[in-house]
Amino acid sequence: METFILSKQVHFLPIPETKEFVAYHSFFGNAVKIGEETRTSLLSIESPLSRRAISRRFSISKETSDHLVAIGFLESSSENLKEVMEQRLEKRLEKAKNGMLIRSLRFLSSGCNISCSYCSIGQLQKEKHKGERFTLPLAIAAIERFLGLVKKGGHKTAYVRFFGGEPILDWRVFRDSILFLEKEKEDVKLEYTLNTNGMLITDEIAGFLKDHPVTIVISLDGTEDQHDKFRRFRNGSGTYSSVERGIEILRRNGVPFKLNAVLHNGNIDHIEDLVSTAKYFGAIELGIDDLCFIDNDGEWTPIDVNLRIKALITAYEIGKEVGIIVSGAWTGFRSFTTEKDPISYCYGDGEELCVDAKGRIFPCYGFTEPIGTLDHIQDCFSNSLYLELATRIPGNIPFCDKCEFQGPCAGECAAEMASIGNSSQILEERCRIRKELFKHLLISSAKALA
Repeated sequence: METFILSKQVHFLPIPETKEFVAYHSFFGNAVKIGEETRTSLLSIESPLSRRAISRRFSISKETSDHLVAIGFLESSSENLKEVMEQRLEKRLEKAKNGMLIRSLRFLSSGCNISCSYCSIGQLQKEKHKGERFTLPLAIAAIERFLGLVKKGGHKTAYVRFFGGEPILDWRVFRDSILFLEKEKEDVKLEYTLNTNGMLITDEIAGFLKDHPVTIVISLDGTEDQHDKFRRFRNGSGTYSSVERGIEILRRNGVPFKLNAVLHNGNIDHIEDLVSTAKYFGAIELGIDDLCFIDNDGEWTPIDVNLRIKALITAYEIGKEVGIIVSGAWTGFRSFTTEKDPISYCYGDGEELCVDAKGRIFPCYGFTEPIGTLDHIQDCFSNSLYLELATRIPGNIPFCDKCEFQGPCAGECAAEMASIGNSSQILEERCRIRKELFKHLLISSAKALA
């Protein structure tokens, strides 16, 4: 008879002003809201017991015990979680070497019509890209290779993102790429995302976007003063009014859109304005990048950790009050599900092909060194950086060892961690931000459950 024991990876967070808790698995997430009695019962499972014995002894229903097994809270005493994770890692590595993890394609347009002072693409233009433009033959070649890998990996859903820079500079190519994808996708469900500053949107573009399943994400950092502090044209003038015109075209054509903002010293003290601006424009969601900084005459320094935590939590809560989703990589934890597969931080951890206009492939836009080319795509999957990223999952990230949030966090952004290097102070600050945010989000999500 199979017996079970409470996983050592299960943790409990008390929900303030209640007698309830959020229980979650440090590898898998899978949070559940439980009462004090259930928590006490779970903590009492110190020796292997059958499901039936667990149900009888601790007054836990069969349905509940089955669910606890399904989400990894109760582990089979015949299994060793470390060995299980190692086996899953080996399977993931084997898939990675054959390109079978790939399920996201990102077109990286390095050209842009504005000059945001904090844009990482500006550095890419300077070092590598020089603002080359995409051609349709190159885009089609990328699509054909991508769809081949998606089908090889057996993925039922895949993702295509048009990113920059400003991808609308390459609009005709990307429009025809979507039409080609829709014709060639067969039984794969494709989800498209267009990241844009919004200034080049026309009625023709809006009409196409309305007729196709494209999620539009427009960069806007708040009110006019807040936005124009860093997002300017090359002549130094602000871009807010031009973005506003693009948004109005989308609204006039009935096209839903999201907004995305970067927190900086121009808007971090005005979080309510940031959220209310998104609400005013009718955005369905506001994404906030948690890379928060202060500009001191061109020298970028991080904003105080406490201010960053407060700002992001405040934005999240205001969003709930006014009825707009506030999100970001910091909200991307797995919560209230029954999945037990290893979590990766983002598609950049081995699941994405990021292609530039020269046909070079990067693991994500955050890395400036390519891992291969479209002409020799198989070389990507033996590249040491790619394989390192592909196996960057909870249980296999050294500095995350024993962290109670390593599953929900999944080691954070690999490109950002690489840029931090050996700075233990910055690493500790980033970890602290993630931990505080996850605690708040888990408790906040649990409160919303019946």
